[in-house]
Amino acid sequence: MLNLSCPLSWEILSAYVDGEREHFPPATPWNHIAACPICSEACMQIRNQNRLIRSFAPYHLAPRRLRKSIAKTVRF
Repeated sequence: MLNLSCPLSWEILSAYVDGEREHFPPATPWNHIAACPICSEACMQIRNQNRLIRSFAPYHLAPRRLRKSIAKTVRF
């Protein structure tokens, strides 16, 4: 794991990588993450770790009947 010497936390970087920016205040320095070499490297490592985990995780498609039932109840 990369030694993060910036004041940003891993939680903020993980949220950035996962596209969860709406869960943090607008003042969160998203531009810093993109411009800082240390944070950019940390984000790349988080993405690689996520990819690796997904590559080993089993994927199961829900039965069609269940998917249709959920689709009827979920509003987009």
